[in-house]
Amino acid sequence: MNWLDITTSYNWSRPPVGIVRVELEAINYSLNHRKNTKFCIFNKKLNKFYEIKKDEVRMIVDSLSHMQTQSIIHNNTSRKYHKFVFFLRLFLFYILRDKEKKIEVRLKKYKPLIINIYINSKRFLKSLVSFVKLPFNCLSKKKNLNTEIFFKKNDTYISMGLDWDNKDLKYLYDIKKKNKFNVKFFCYDIIPILYPHLCSGNVSPIFIDYYINLAHVSDHVYCISANTRKDLVKFWRSSNAPIKSTSIVRLGDTEIIHDSALTNFQLQNLNINHLINFDFILLVSTIERRKNHEIIYRAYVRLIDKGYKDVLPNLIFIGMHGWGVNDLMDDLKYDPRIRDKIYIFNNISDYELAILYKKCLFTVYPSLYEGWGLPVAESLSYGKFCLASSSSSVPEIFSNKECIDFIDPWDLYSWEKAILFFSTNKKELYKKEKMIKKHFKITSWKTTFEKVFK
Repeated sequence: MNWLDITTSYNWSRPPVGIVRVELEAINYSLNHRKNTKFCIFNKKLNKFYEIKKDEVRMIVDSLSHMQTQSIIHNNTSRKYHKFVFFLRLFLFYILRDKEKKIEVRLKKYKPLIINIYINSKRFLKSLVSFVKLPFNCLSKKKNLNTEIFFKKNDTYISMGLDWDNKDLKYLYDIKKKNKFNVKFFCYDIIPILYPHLCSGNVSPIFIDYYINLAHVSDHVYCISANTRKDLVKFWRSSNAPIKSTSIVRLGDTEIIHDSALTNFQLQNLNINHLINFDFILLVSTIERRKNHEIIYRAYVRLIDKGYKDVLPNLIFIGMHGWGVNDLMDDLKYDPRIRDKIYIFNNISDYELAILYKKCLFTVYPSLYEGWGLPVAESLSYGKFCLASSSSSVPEIFSNKECIDFIDPWDLYSWEKAILFFSTNKKELYKKEKMIKKHFKITSWKTTFEKVFK
């Protein structure tokens, strides 16, 4: 019997992104193609695994699938922050007479921290409610849900979620040793260990501990790229951890929304509706330090300073405000040179994103380091040429140089040169798109999980 751990999806309350989407695709595959797969969650407070029946699993999938945007919670939280600031501003001015607004400036500086405290507090309250409710659910005879699991010999336990937050691998090791079942995990990347300065907060010790424990408990680890597998095995060797069996599994490409489904779709965002009537370049990613939006901003500024503003297309960033980019966001907001050239949207539907992919001239993806690089695969899936980072795993997505160009993520001059060239040579773009259509083959999620659940 295969047991798929869905703890991440079970606890998730925001629009699904990244790893959550991978787990959801695995759930859908299991529901539709694997009758011998059951579902479970781990309750860290009680240190127990519980079965989740398929009817409840379908409800979870349906609930998460209907969250259309990637940043609703972030936006709601941000609005709560601004409302809080509004009332605090009145208090500071009228009560404390902070006329120079020194306290308010400091408050703005710590906006991400305040938002994170709010989100984490909400998560804690939710987990507290789950902790109280779970034992009663387990005893419910009517629903017969959340039955405690005792994995049997020759069972296979598979987990691909946010396990460093949700699991106790030492406990899993103990019950595995006792019951003799198989354990399989996913490794997406070990960036917090290799480049902790590119991550939010000092999370490196958490990931070091997690991946060492993973080496002890797992029988097999699926890595989403050859580069990730190389990084993981190298880390295990340097840590004197056991070197476990590994293999590479290519993630499925995002399901394409075809023209027929978009025919009657009305864009809700009037700004996007206006911009798609003009040429534009697209960058899809959370705006955070590791994703390296800054080099594209700098390339644009240099080209504008050299007199190319009129021939440059607009540049659209799709993604929420992440970590380590406060100065960049201020530059994007206040730099008069790019005020009518660079636009940011973080609250769009999958349909709107599909339209942007279809309408853009080409895409850029200058990330400093990746476990995979999904937006590159998305761009190619929609038949669009991408100027992509040459770093880490990104070239593994598709290395055909007739279809895609790779640039060192630190090489400002090369980004500047390539952006100008493809912005002003549409014939070259059409050639690239023709080659993409001929050579790039979309990987289905079914293909991905057939390797995992074999």
